[in-house]
Amino acid sequence: MKKTLPLLLLLISMGASAQSPLDSLNNKVSKLDKLMNVLRKFRISGYIQPQFQLADTDGIASFSGGNFPQHSNNRFALRRGRFKVTFEHENAKGFKIIEAAFQLDATEKGVGIKDFYGKIVDPWIGWVGFKGGIFDRPFGFEVPYSSGTRETPERGRMSQTLFPGETGLGFALIVESPSNFKPVHIKIDAGLFSGTGISPEIDKRKDFIGHVQLNKSFAKNLVQLGVGASYYNGGSLLSTATYNKFEKDFAGIKRYVVHTIDSASINKKYLKREYVGADAQLTFNYAFCSTTLRGEFITGVQPGTSESNGVPTAYSKTLYHRPFFGAYAYFVQTFAHQLKNGHKMYHDFVFKYDLFDPNSGEKGRDISLAMDPLFTKNDIAYQTFGVGYIFRPYEWFKLMVYYDIVKNEKTNIAGYTGDLRDNVLTLRTQFALDTKWFTKQ
Repeated sequence: MKKTLPLLLLLISMGASAQSPLDSLNNKVSKLDKLMNVLRKFRISGYIQPQFQLADTDGIASFSGGNFPQHSNNRFALRRGRFKVTFEHENAKGFKIIEAAFQLDATEKGVGIKDFYGKIVDPWIGWVGFKGGIFDRPFGFEVPYSSGTRETPERGRMSQTLFPGETGLGFALIVESPSNFKPVHIKIDAGLFSGTGISPEIDKRKDFIGHVQLNKSFAKNLVQLGVGASYYNGGSLLSTATYNKFEKDFAGIKRYVVHTIDSASINKKYLKREYVGADAQLTFNYAFCSTTLRGEFITGVQPGTSESNGVPTAYSKTLYHRPFFGAYAYFVQTFAHQLKNGHKMYHDFVFKYDLFDPNSGEKGRDISLAMDPLFTKNDIAYQTFGVGYIFRPYEWFKLMVYYDIVKNEKTNIAGYTGDLRDNVLTLRTQFALDTKWFTKQ
């Protein structure tokens, strides 16, 4: 017995030591699995857009990526260089209850913040969320539509004028149906924003933006329909004793009427900034192609200056108050080319019409300094006809060829009595990365 006991203890010790490496391996695998579960909540994405552009003439003013150099009609540019990190957490019910994102935009002109926000959603029914920080202003369809997936090089003149930079600083209440709600996708955004995009605030008033969107699929997802309505209510601070409002005067003639405010109201009274808009999207999916129709219009009143029909982001000059109207329409025809290994390549043919009239109260030859000395080039309407082709062989690469034909309203203002030669050809490549590609189920 005395000889057997030490032998038994030795065998137990050897058995324990033999299992120790396995237990250690299991612990390491468990820790690694926990780490991977955390890392799966993070998503890294981004893209770069190197491009070449050719304009009709040197130094044109353009909404196709900004004005051209004074003595050049062509240029290379890194239009966008986006890098985004997103954190998302789902609860046991499958609701994405936490989201945070940080996105940079780096080009040859510098580096800036594009998005920086946090969002929480109620964990019980998954319908109500709250979002704060820097994020896309929720107005219409084109403004928040990603530049990485948009079928044209830039947003339209209307969108760029009313919402320069797309993003804004503020808070929003979001009511959105979760993915397990099948009848219809509903999204309602209601937020308060600084009104100057991400530029420093210049007054104490906050602007309201609201958007309602409904999306529904029919015929086993072969037809997809989306409709939306938007409203903007804000204002620009009056920092001078007068402002010019386009309206009918005492004789019933439409022109700029000079309004004077008392000294006590300077830096206290606001000039209304109000937009109403509607948008719609319709897609038909077929075996080898799809057709998308998309449109939006916005109308309202816009504070601006004699130099610009955009909202001022600093104090100083006399404000102009203009009624405006804008709209756009897309037609996108997509063809899928399937290879023998099952991989699909896509070809998109794009046609777009864009209209922006910054002063819808007056037209054409009636815009004349002889009729009203307060008229400027910023009262002139523009129409843009765009046609393009996009080749998408892989998710990570896109080639775009796009031509903008720009037509300005013919007026009696010097330099704008005929159509300007300001058409632009854009050749763009896009290289993208998204860790979501590698985590697909």
